[in-house]
Amino acid sequence: MKICLKIIFVFILIAAAGLYAASRHVERIVEKAIAKETGLKVTIEKVGFSVLPGSLDRISFEIKNLVVFNPPGFPDMAFLSFPSVAVEVYPWTLFEDTIRFREIRISLADASLMKNPAGKINAVVLGESFSAKDVEPSAAGAASSRQKKIHIERLLLSIGTIRYMDL
Repeated sequence: MKICLKIIFVFILIAAAGLYAASRHVERIVEKAIAKETGLKVTIEKVGFSVLPGSLDRISFEIKNLVVFNPPGFPDMAFLSFPSVAVEVYPWTLFEDTIRFREIRISLADASLMKNPAGKINAVVLGESFSAKDVEPSAAGAASSRQKKIHIERLLLSIGTIRYMDL
């Protein structure tokens, strides 16, 4: 009996270590995806995923402690700090023309807006990089015909501190 308990304990430890390693791998994948999309360095503490209890028609994703760093030309420090970003989506809509979110919750704790010596503001530089991606000539025609619509039933936005500084 003691041997069985020891074996079960070892399996539980191995499973826990595997789950921890897998979760860290997921965080790195999400960090890389956000960094690729924004062109900025990001860090994430934890990513969670779940099918909501009592409801198989919705899934939820949550990112804990997402930090987005400044674009090039600004100090290498946090630009945006989100303690939590969570979405609840109807998964079947991911394959339809309109993606439906039951709820999106964004908690922005801290934003540091900066104007560099060249007169550029970090938020504007980030916005310009998104605009440039949206109108790339090679993909403009094809992308516009495949672009999905988004429907959000409820958006909860919490904003903490916003700072502005001239460098």
